[in-house]
Amino acid sequence: MRSKLQAPALPRESVPRPHLLDELRSGRSSALMLVCAPPGYGKTTLLSQWAEADAGTTRFAWVTLDEGDADPVRFWTYLVSALSTVAAAAGRRSLPALSRHPERMMTEALPLLMEELEEGSQDLVLVLEDYHRAESSPLTEPLAVFVERRPRRLQVVLSARSDPQLPLGRWRANGQLTEIRADQLQFREPEVAAFFDRAGIGDLSRAELGQLTVRTDGWPSVLRLAAILLRSQPDRGAFVQAFTGSTRQVAEYLATDVLETVSPGIRSFLLRTSILPRLCGPLCDAVTETEGSAATLRELDRANLFISPLDGDGRWYRYHQLFAEALRLELEITGPHLAPELHTRAGLWFEREGDLESATEHAIAAQDTGLCRRLILRQLQPLTGSGHLATIERWLAGLSWPEVLRDPELATARATAAGQRSRPDEAGRWLDVAAEGRRDGLTSAGVPLGYGVDLLRSFFLPGSISSAHEAALRAVAEAPAPFWRGAALAGLGQCRYLLGDPDGAAEALREARTLIRDDLNMLALASGYLALVECDQGNPRQAERIARRAVEAAEAAESALSGIGVMAHTGLGAALTAQGRLAEADDRLSFVVGLHNGGSPSVWLAHALLLLAGCRYHAGDAARAREALDEATDTLDRVPGPGIVPDLAAAMRGRLLAPGRRAAAFGQELSDREVVVLRLLATGLSQREIASQLYISPNTVKTHIRATYRKLGAGTRPQALHRARDLGLLPPG
Repeated sequence: MRSKLQAPALPRESVPRPHLLDELRSGRSSALMLVCAPPGYGKTTLLSQWAEADAGTTRFAWVTLDEGDADPVRFWTYLVSALSTVAAAAGRRSLPALSRHPERMMTEALPLLMEELEEGSQDLVLVLEDYHRAESSPLTEPLAVFVERRPRRLQVVLSARSDPQLPLGRWRANGQLTEIRADQLQFREPEVAAFFDRAGIGDLSRAELGQLTVRTDGWPSVLRLAAILLRSQPDRGAFVQAFTGSTRQVAEYLATDVLETVSPGIRSFLLRTSILPRLCGPLCDAVTETEGSAATLRELDRANLFISPLDGDGRWYRYHQLFAEALRLELEITGPHLAPELHTRAGLWFEREGDLESATEHAIAAQDTGLCRRLILRQLQPLTGSGHLATIERWLAGLSWPEVLRDPELATARATAAGQRSRPDEAGRWLDVAAEGRRDGLTSAGVPLGYGVDLLRSFFLPGSISSAHEAALRAVAEAPAPFWRGAALAGLGQCRYLLGDPDGAAEALREARTLIRDDLNMLALASGYLALVECDQGNPRQAERIARRAVEAAEAAESALSGIGVMAHTGLGAALTAQGRLAEADDRLSFVVGLHNGGSPSVWLAHALLLLAGCRYHAGDAARAREALDEATDTLDRVPGPGIVPDLAAAMRGRLLAPGRRAAAFGQELSDREVVVLRLLATGLSQREIASQLYISPNTVKTHIRATYRKLGAGTRPQALHRARDLGLLPPG
C-alpha cells in the first residue's frame, strides 16, 4: 500500500519544466487539473517534480491506481487513506463509515470526508495517477461530486491516458478545468539538449538535437530510449539519421538493441519479470527461480534501464510501461508457453505472503483453474461482507476460458455474486451449470455440491418460489451439520412466507436463528422474514426488536449490505410502518428498494415496493403510493412464479382504488389529514410522536384529534378506534 500512496522517485536525468509547474499551480481555482497524454510523455515525472518543488508550501497526497482499484470501496479507501497522510482529520469518521456502509458512500462517507477536509488551512493537492486504469461507471458520479464540492484549499489532479468519463465539458465551459495535454508535455529543442546533457551525452550537434526533436515529436520516453542506445553506437550521426521514434521502431529497438546489449542472464530476468506490474527481490526470485534478484533490480536502476523505484528504501520497482509492453511482446514471441507458468509462480508467492488479491490477479492471467478456484472461493465471503463485491465480479468476468466456465464450484461463486447483486435470473443460470457436477462431491466449504446448489436456490429464488421451496426442503434434509441445517431453514422460511404459510415460516425461521448466529447474511434473511411474520400477526414491536438486532449486528461487524443481507432492513421497515413511524419506515424501505433496483426484476424488489406503497398510503400520500405500486406490478410481470406477492399487490391496489369511506358517525366527512391522524392513533403513538411523524406541531395534532372525535361521536381514543372500525375507516382487529 505504501508504494501506491507516495510519489515515485524522480529519474536522475529529469529535466526541470518550470513553465509547466506554473501551469499546474495556476489550476488551484479549477475544480480539476487534468494531465492527459499517451504513455511515455512524462506525466508522472512532471507531477513528481511538482511535489518535490512545492513540498515546503503545499502538502501532496498521492494514489497510483491500477485495475483492481475500479472497486469503489477500494478506490475510496485508498483516496481517503492518501488524504489522511496530509490532513489530520481526513478519514477519522469517513473511513469507518465507508467500511460499515459502502453502499451509502454518497450519502454518508463522502459528506463526512468533506467536513473533515474543511479542517486546517494548508494548501493540499491530491494526485490520482493512472486514473484510466481504474475508471469504471460506479466511480464517476461520486468522484464528480467530490471534485465539485471539495474545499478550496484542496486541488484535485488526475493523470490519465485518455479523457475520463467526468463532466469535463461543463467544467471546461465554466472555467473549472485546467488541462495539460501531450503537445504541452513534448520536449522542445532546449529541453532535449538539457535531457541528453543530464544523461551524459552532451556532445550532440545542434542539427542532431533538432533531428531527434522532430523525429520523436519530443516524446520523452522515446528520447530516453535514444539516450540509452546512443551510448553503444559507434556512429552516432548515422544512428540519429536512422532513428524515427515510431512505436514499431521503439519495440524493435527494445527487443534487439537493448536486449542484445545485456548479458543472457539479465535478458532472461527482464523477460520473465515483465509480467509483474511491481517488482521486488523475493517476488522476482520466486518468478525466475533464481536468487539475488534484489541486487539485480538495484543494478538495473543504476544502469538506468527503464526501471524506477516506487519507494524510498528501494524495495519495490516498476518497469516503464513502454519497456514492459515491449518485453512482454518479446516473451510471447520467444517463449509463448512460459507466461502462464510465470504468472502461476507469482500467484503462489503472493498467496504465501498473504496478498490474496494480487495472487488472484496472477492466477487469472495464468488461466490456472485450480488456483483460481482456491483463491476466489477463499475470498468470496470476506470480500462480499466488506463491500468489495465489484472485485469479485471483475475476477469472475476474467474467468472466461472453457474449462473454468464449466467448473461447478466457480459456478456457485458466480451465482452467489449475482444473487448478492439482486440478479436472480443470472444466479439461476450459473446454478444450472453447477448442478451438472457430481451432487455428492464435496466443495471447498466441506458440503456436498448438490446441497450447496439447493441452498443457493432457496436463498436467491431463481425461477418460481415453488421450485425454490422444493430445493429448500432437499437442503434441509441433506444438511451435513447443524449450522448448514440452520442455513437451509432460513431459505425454507423465506419460501414458506412467500407461499403464504406464515406459521410454517415462523417455525423454520425461529430454529434457523438459533443455529446461524454468526453468519450475518443468513441471520439477516431469517430475522427479516420473521419480523414480517410478527407484523402480520399483530406484533410490530416484537418485529422491530428482531429486525433491529440483526441490523445492529451487521453494523457492528461493519458488514456490507447486498442481496439477502438487506432483508433485515425490509422487516424493520414493515415493523416501523405498523407502528405508525412512517417517516422512518419510508427512509428504510426506500433504501431497500434502491439497493435492489440495481439488479434485475426480483421478488425482493417487488415486495419492498409494496411495503413502501403501504407506508405511503398510511401517510396519506396516495400519489407516491401508486407510483411504488405500479413499479411493483411492472416488476412482478417479469418474475416467474412469485408466490403470494401478486395477491399483496392486488390488495394494495384495491385499497388505493376504493372510494374513500370517510363518512363519520354523524354524517360528517373526515379530512385527508384527519384520516392519517386516525390511522396513526390506531398504532398507539402518542400525540407528540404523531406530530413528529407528520412534521406538524403537537397543537395541530390536538386540533385534528378533537375534530375526529367530534365527527365520530367519541370521547376517548378506544371509542374513536372502535367506531372507526365499525364504519370501515380502519381495518378490523
